[in-house]
Amino acid sequence: GEAGAPARVAGVALYAPGLYTMPNATPFLRNVTVPALVVSGSNDCGQNALEKQAQPAYDGISSVDKVLVVVRGANHCQWTQPFERFLGICSTFSRHECHGISRSAQHVAGQRLFATFARAVGGQDGWRELERVLAA
Repeated sequence: GEAGAPARVAGVALYAPGLYTMPNATPFLRNVTVPALVVSGSNDCGQNALEKQAQPAYDGISSVDKVLVVVRGANHCQWTQPFERFLGICSTFSRHECHGISRSAQHVAGQRLFATFARAVGGQDGWRELERVLAA
């Protein structure tokens, strides 16, 4: 693009979104108009439960092309790495969070999902291809 012009974002992916930031991120979601992928885990619970974080994020995004995917067996805190275990909400993960798949399996599922999303955003068939893959 032109020098000094803002870079164009082709799409946005939110994994285990936490809208409880300060300031609250919810009012800014309406500014997202590019294709969006919102990912939650089926085992997200408490303040990270689907209906408290991922669903409101999905609902607040203005994009016409958006999808909410729930990864079976995944949970909020397994998106972090072990060296982050003492930070924030996930500091007590091992004692309070349930999960149905391993952290590594969750990461592999997340990477595959993102790769599919990235191809859809940048590809000829675009969003239709992502919907086809998710429906399979």
